[in-house]
Amino acid sequence: METLSSCLSTPKTRGRPREHSIREILNAIFFITKSGCSWRPLPHDSPH
Repeated sequence: METLSSCLSTPKTRGRPREHSIREILNAIFFITKSGCSWRPLPHDSPH
C-alpha cells in the first residue's frame, strides 16, 4: 500500500468529501481482478 500511496495525490479541500476510502476502492478492484467477475456481483458494501 505504501507504494501505491506515493502515486496517489493528497485529497484537496475543495469539492465533495469522499464516500469511500482509497483502500476500499483498491480492495474492490483487487477483488474483481482476482475473482474474474463483473462489477455487478460485487458485495453491496463495496464501493461501486
